[in-house]
Amino acid sequence: MARRGVGETKKHLARAERERRQRRLILTGTIIVAVLLVSVLAYGIIDTTYIQPVKPVALVNNESITSRELDGQVRLIQRELLNQLNSYVQMETFFGGDPGILQEIRNVEVQLQTQLANPELLGRDVLESMIRQRLLVAEAERQGLSVSQEELQAEIQRNFNFYPEGTPTSAPTFTPLPTRTTDPAADVTPTTPAGPSPTTGPSSTPQATATPYTLEGYESDYDAFISSLSEFRIREEDFITFIEMGLLEKKMRANFVADIAREQEQVFARVILTETEEDANLVVKRLEAGESWEDLALELSQDVATRDVGGEIGWSTLSDMLGRYGQQGTAAFSSEVGTVVGPLPANEIGFYLFRVDERGERPISDQAYQLALDQAFDAWLTSLRDEAEVTIAEDWQSHLPPAVPVNFQ
Repeated sequence: MARRGVGETKKHLARAERERRQRRLILTGTIIVAVLLVSVLAYGIIDTTYIQPVKPVALVNNESITSRELDGQVRLIQRELLNQLNSYVQMETFFGGDPGILQEIRNVEVQLQTQLANPELLGRDVLESMIRQRLLVAEAERQGLSVSQEELQAEIQRNFNFYPEGTPTSAPTFTPLPTRTTDPAADVTPTTPAGPSPTTGPSSTPQATATPYTLEGYESDYDAFISSLSEFRIREEDFITFIEMGLLEKKMRANFVADIAREQEQVFARVILTETEEDANLVVKRLEAGESWEDLALELSQDVATRDVGGEIGWSTLSDMLGRYGQQGTAAFSSEVGTVVGPLPANEIGFYLFRVDERGERPISDQAYQLALDQAFDAWLTSLRDEAEVTIAEDWQSHLPPAVPVNFQ
């Protein structure tokens, strides 16, 4: 057998060395790409899990509101809006025979759907509410007010109608409600209502004895509720914060002092609502001809709340008139006794005519006093907001949850 030449052996070795270097380069490149890919994925996970959630979306006097906090509170409100929407859809079954009420129900449904479809619109309101909450927390600390763990736990239990010391008189609560049917993309699972279903009528069977609501039953319901929140990507902490902030605001309102007079200027006024300005002018002419306001209100007014009582609004403060009729009510309040005011446009429902029959200083009701106190508190809180150093991140909208599509059969 012929021997392989020296030159041929060297060529073989050189080629083998080149191939070995190429394999090493390929392996090294593969490792580098893999390391880079893992690094990018790891950073993405770290950014999503740890960095973005704590990124400030707003600073309130150097106190931050994080992305995670905003996301949680918006999702919580979205869930509540869904519950409300579900309730109104169910109400259609009971009031379907009344076109007027049915239209009102559907108008509310449209408003709720609009909020659910516009997370930026809803998020802006929630963020502003959270900014004010930060200001309330700071002011509460200054006043020495806080919510204890015992108070917080009792309020949470109350929301589930669990009263370890005995059941008090029932009152409206934030009791968790069932969710509505949504588009599958919303990834929402309806929960079961926490209250009894209405019966269809009398039954001949003996009435069952109510099962006591035990601590074990409450804890089971609470765990189920928290589990349902997780389906909306809402943390238990978000729910607890919501309850705690509500309690703190209630304490702050109860502790608030304002100089509100128990006697205020009031007017005894009347109103007539017509569909068109032409109809309103016709009423004015008939009044000038000597016909009574009461008779014309009964005949022509579209205001069902006052029509049958001669258009009588009753004694009202400026705040009452403003709250009920807007700027038109303010104009009526400021008018001279006996003067017909109007026609004034009543948004899209027609035209108002007002007349003040009497004016004087009168005691205000407890309800009116509380309303005035609440308005003073809100004005005070607005002043805190105006004076605060608030910075909102330019990209705060990017940290909001998506819109919630809603489909009903």
